[in-house]
Amino acid sequence: MPTAETLSRLLAEGFPLIDCSVYRVVEASTASVTVARTTAAVDLRPGGIVSGPVLMDLVDTATWLNAIARHGESARASVTSDLTMHFLAPAVGNLVAVCTYEAGSKGRDRFTVHVHASGNVVAIAHVGYAIRHDPT
Repeated sequence: MPTAETLSRLLAEGFPLIDCSVYRVVEASTASVTVARTTAAVDLRPGGIVSGPVLMDLVDTATWLNAIARHGESARASVTSDLTMHFLAPAVGNLVAVCTYEAGSKGRDRFTVHVHASGNVVAIAHVGYAIRHDPT
């Protein structure tokens, strides 16, 4: 099972054109991955609310890392097959996503992600991932 440090490294290597310094893998296991994300002015809508696309990006990132934690580094080619997002409250401040594995079969895994901001759950997402392995 990859450690939080290993998952952070894989994120930076997998997305070299993205500033991955805004992400920090807090905890990792095959059942759950927790990822923190700092926010900046560029991430905000008027009123200081974190935009929906930033929340969805965090959800997808945490889910991709959970797929790797479950299936190993060769699962880096895994992709989102569906994502349903429920926005519950305005997100203000830095974010934390807790991604939990729910079920899987036939190359598809299901995850639930709770997004927290300022100590409150601000969104819940249900994500399907198509598990693909690198040929290397």
